[in-house]
Amino acid sequence: MWRDELMGMLPKLYRDDPWLLQVLGAAGDTLDRLEKQLAELHENRYFDGMTFALPIWEQILAVLARKNATDDDRRAALRAKWLTCRKADRELLQAIADSWMEDTVEVGFDAGYILLDIIAFDAVMENLDALLRTIESVKPAHLPIKTTISHPKNGTQFVGFTVQIADVITC
Repeated sequence: MWRDELMGMLPKLYRDDPWLLQVLGAAGDTLDRLEKQLAELHENRYFDGMTFALPIWEQILAVLARKNATDDDRRAALRAKWLTCRKADRELLQAIADSWMEDTVEVGFDAGYILLDIIAFDAVMENLDALLRTIESVKPAHLPIKTTISHPKNGTQFVGFTVQIADVITC
């Protein structure tokens, strides 16, 4: 590709010179390779496109990946950890929940509790413990978590239960 670009920049008189064809061919191949590497580096700046940067960012952010975790699971863990560096509010907790599984967790506050309303599919239940650990590490310490897990049946009926996580401090 770059070889043709470089050839187009030469005057027509020199475009048939065998020596220039070889020089421009070598330079064009090098530029093509560099362009491909730059595109890969550019994609690794964003969580959605990370490939070779996953282990680097896992080390920087101190994220331990599970042995059987897919790249998407690892990206979600990195995105959630990255988001934890700001003030803990409903938007942050919702962003962390969405980084695990978009539109399956609704975060809210009610009467001194953090409410997690989870619509449970198999993929959500598989990552639920990691999501709860991440939210537990970010949330304000004085607010316990109430989790409601609903299992969709026939698209309109839901069966669910509530789990309450709270620490008891005795003096």
